[in-house]
Amino acid sequence: MILEYLLAFLALYTSVFFLLVYVQNEQRLSDPKPKRLPSLTVIIPAYNEEENIAACIGSALALKYPKKLLKVVVVNDGSNDRTLAVARRFPVAVINKPNSGKADSLNRAIESTRSELVAVLDADSRVAPDAAENMVGYFEDAWVMAVTPVMKAAEKKTLVQWAQRGEYLYNAFSKKLLSFIDAVTVTPGPFSIYRRRAFEELGGFDTQTLTEDQELALRIQRANYRIEASVNGVVYTGTPAGVGELYRQRKRWYMGFLQNIWKHRALFSPAYGDLGLFVLPASLCLAILTVLSFAWNAYRSVAEPFSLVPSAPWSLAFLEVGSLQVVYLATAAAALLGVAATLKGTR
Repeated sequence: MILEYLLAFLALYTSVFFLLVYVQNEQRLSDPKPKRLPSLTVIIPAYNEEENIAACIGSALALKYPKKLLKVVVVNDGSNDRTLAVARRFPVAVINKPNSGKADSLNRAIESTRSELVAVLDADSRVAPDAAENMVGYFEDAWVMAVTPVMKAAEKKTLVQWAQRGEYLYNAFSKKLLSFIDAVTVTPGPFSIYRRRAFEELGGFDTQTLTEDQELALRIQRANYRIEASVNGVVYTGTPAGVGELYRQRKRWYMGFLQNIWKHRALFSPAYGDLGLFVLPASLCLAILTVLSFAWNAYRSVAEPFSLVPSAPWSLAFLEVGSLQVVYLATAAAALLGVAATLKGTR
C-alpha cells in the first residue's frame, strides 16, 4: 500500500511540476533566429545502411543552408553491403574504415573537419530542409554546447510504430521543458548539433558506452554548459516495427543509461539544480521500477498456474487496479499536455 501511494504521489508531483514549468515558459516555445549562420558539418555514420543511406544523404544535401558553409561527411563503418558504393554516388566526403562502432566513426569524422558546428545524423533518418536553420540560433549563447531536434517517427506501418509516434511527440515536448531547467540528459543521434568547442574541451564520443549520445550530454551538463531543445528543427527517424526489435532497442537504452549515470554519478548533487535533485533521481527510479516490474510479472505469469491462492490482477508496477488508475491518469494528463503543446509549437 505504501508503494502504491508513493508512486501515485510521484506521478502527480511530476505532472504538476512540468505543468508549472510549461506555464512559466510558454512564451519561450519558439526557436531564436540566428544573427549569422556558422559553418556546419553533417556527419552520417553508417553500417549496412544500403536501403536508407541515399535518402539520408539526400536530405542533408537538401538543407536550406548556404552551400559554402555546409559540408556532409559519410563514414562507412566497415559495411558488408553496398552502403559505400551508394554513398560515393553523392557529392559528399566519404571516410571508409574497418568496423569499430558508431562512436569511433564520429570521432574520426570530427577530427577531419574544422567547422564551427557539427551535426550528427543517423543513417536511418531524414532531416527536414529547414531544420539546421531553425536550430543554429541557440548557439548565439556562448554557453550552449548542443541543440537537440524534434524527432518524429519516419514510418507508421505497424501498431508498434504508431505507438512510438505519440511517444516521440511527447518526448520532444518533455525535452523542451527539461531545457528550461537545464536538465536535458541526451542529445539523440538523429540530427543533434554540437559546438565544435565541446569536443575540443570535453573530448569526443565515448567508445565504451552503449549510448554515446547520452554520455556526451551528461558530460556537457557536468561541465556546467547548456543543452537547448529546438521546437522546429524536425528530423524523421526509423523506429522498430515489432515488439522484439523494440525490446532490444529499449534494453540497450536502459543499460546505457545505467552505465552513464554511474560514470557521472557526481551529477546527483544540489550543485546541478533540478537535474541533480529531481530529473536524474526520478529517471533512475523509473528505470529500476521498470526492470523490477517486468521481472515480477514474469515470475507471476509462470507461478500463477501452480498457485492454490489466486494472486492480484496482473499489473505493471505491483499495484492494485485503483492505484494504477491514479498513476495512469496523472501520467496520461502530462502526456496529453505534452502532445498538445508539441503540436502547437511545431509545424
